[in-house]
Amino acid sequence: MAEHSEHRRWVRTILHAPLVIQWRTSGKQGLGMVTNMSPAGCYVRTQATADAGERLTVLLEGCELPELQSDVRFVDPEVGMGLEFANLPRQTVLQIERFLEIHAPA
Repeated sequence: MAEHSEHRRWVRTILHAPLVIQWRTSGKQGLGMVTNMSPAGCYVRTQATADAGERLTVLLEGCELPELQSDVRFVDPEVGMGLEFANLPRQTVLQIERFLEIHAPA
């Protein structure tokens, strides 16, 4: 898998347990597992990828975060995709930070 971290503002946190994610575009949908995350985005392991540049709506299962609008920044075919969260309100960024503090490995 290629390294895509050179322009990140936040360090991605590797999650202790992968988080189930549902995603959809106007014409596609899928399920995946979030393996790392920051307040700016996440990496989703999924075989059903969207195209780079597409806008997705994502819902993280089992947590209290709202639906998040995300842009696909890169795709690893049949492996996963890197998402950047789009236009998050400050309150949502703070919610993600709290979520990561709780769910990051010790």
